[in-house]
Amino acid sequence: MVISDLKTLIRKSRSYTFFTLLELLVVVAIVAIIAVIAVPRFIEARCRAAITKFLGDLDTLKTDITGGLVTAQKASERLRDLIQKFNDEIKKSGCFNDQDRQAIISRLQQINLELDQKIVSADEPEKTIWQRMKEKIQEILN
Repeated sequence: MVISDLKTLIRKSRSYTFFTLLELLVVVAIVAIIAVIAVPRFIEARCRAAITKFLGDLDTLKTDITGGLVTAQKASERLRDLIQKFNDEIKKSGCFNDQDRQAIISRLQQINLELDQKIVSADEPEKTIWQRMKEKIQEILN
């Protein structure tokens, strides 16, 4: 009696329950729907973050130029690096729109105004660098 009850318990513990094919298809369909909704939003959020960071970096550069916290050479290098990063990451991603373009133009025009003041007050070696930097910004704006 005890042995037969034990055999019954062992057989019952060995019986596995599996998901049906229909249940698995439903789960796969739900995951696919979530992916279709989430992936484009994730890509857009990433683009927005990259553009916002670029605009913030331009603002920081302008502040550093205004406050005299950066030399002409360093400012020129930072602008070159920012523009390179912009061309590599943001333009190629395809999420760059007219509103972003206007914001960037506005930031570059503000930097240009600061450069006008720097050119007037700078010594000759730095004056040349500031002028080249201004020309590069003018080239971008046109």
